[in-house]
Amino acid sequence: MVFVGDSITQRNEWAEMFGNPKIVNRGIDSDRVGGVLTRLSQIVTGQPAKIFLLVGINDISDQTPLSEIATVYQEIVATIREKTPDTQLFLQSILPVNHSTYGHYIDNQVVVDLNTQIAQFADGHTIHYVALYDTFLADNKLEMAERFTHDGVHLSGEGYANWKKQLEGLIK
Repeated sequence: MVFVGDSITQRNEWAEMFGNPKIVNRGIDSDRVGGVLTRLSQIVTGQPAKIFLLVGINDISDQTPLSEIATVYQEIVATIREKTPDTQLFLQSILPVNHSTYGHYIDNQVVVDLNTQIAQFADGHTIHYVALYDTFLADNKLEMAERFTHDGVHLSGEGYANWKKQLEGLIK
């Protein structure tokens, strides 16, 4: 199993968290969807049983148009389907950011809009959509709960514990 993404993925010890040494972390700090696409050949070579993908917040931060981000997502999905057709692909929703405590500038409505497009790539058979976004929301339903982050974007230990809880049934 491979976890692919940016710093949010990179900063967790997935194998340790799930007690499974067969989980590989391929998160890279500051990565974007184009970076994942570029390095995807290294990931699919191993024919992983499952790929968990979460990437896109840095693209939103760069103000890349959502249509461009979605197009690259489609290319990532198509490449995985072509190169490793037996791999189960889990497209995880991009997480909200926190504004009120940390003053983060990303508009969470843009995150919601991109998540809607990402969800459309899932077919429910070999491509699954994992709706994490709502599980990270504060009581105001407008931003990430303060307890899940230490800077408005990156996760705290409690944030990773919440993420783990959402994935437990998918990690076998």
